[in-house]
Amino acid sequence: VLWCMFGSFPDDAAVQWVGLQHDSPLMHHMLLREVPDGVFHEDGEVIDCLQLGAWWRVAPTVFEAVGQDFDNRDRWVNLPDGVGFMIESGQRWVLDTHWLNYSNEDTEVHVAMELGYLPLDELEHVAGTYNHDFSGLSIPSGQIHEEQFDCVWEEEVTLLSVGAHMHLFGYSYAVDWLKGDGSVQRILDVPEWEPEFRDEAPGENFQPGSLVVQAGDAFRTTCTWQNDSDHILTFPEEMCTSFGVGYELPDNAWCQDGETSDHPAPM
Repeated sequence: VLWCMFGSFPDDAAVQWVGLQHDSPLMHHMLLREVPDGVFHEDGEVIDCLQLGAWWRVAPTVFEAVGQDFDNRDRWVNLPDGVGFMIESGQRWVLDTHWLNYSNEDTEVHVAMELGYLPLDELEHVAGTYNHDFSGLSIPSGQIHEEQFDCVWEEEVTLLSVGAHMHLFGYSYAVDWLKGDGSVQRILDVPEWEPEFRDEAPGENFQPGSLVVQAGDAFRTTCTWQNDSDHILTFPEEMCTSFGVGYELPDNAWCQDGETSDHPAPM
């Protein structure tokens, strides 16, 4: 099941850290997303996300994981001093929560997202998120299958994190940095994908200044699956998404199937 709750930010602010809180092992994801133009629900209203059509799957996230420890859910986002996500008074948000209940019993769940603010006069760098997605999945039954795609950076960005997302049939995952001088550096390597990575995404964090991409550089994402099911795997049963945080990124950076845009087309 997928539930969405709507709200709005009361003031201009810079967010430096974000904590996610939930009380159930049935949680698959909890994301704070932007609300597309033309979609409106009252603050506090909770609906089934599937009522919203395809946009909820690809609506940009306001925040992504970055910090000292990807497994530290108390501080899912923990930015360096002077860095923050800029939000505006009245900016709309939707909290997208996805639950998988494999039991035979109904269950009650509770979620919360806690935001830690940076004084605006201490904000030196504006952070933003990036998502690199492959949407045209068709993974044959009984095979090991690989997909690879490149996403080009359109401007210089100091990166703070990179994470990986696949589901239960994942086999391996890698992200390579293709530099303008022709060299290649692997920045994320997951040679053996584990089932628990579906819910706890593996990733790397970088100190400010240690990974600065230049305009024209590219990230190459390579996803491999082992489909031991009896059917072809497609989205959303499987996914291939690299994500992270960097600055200066006042607008979220999106790339889908190698094409960049402010907002991706619905899948």
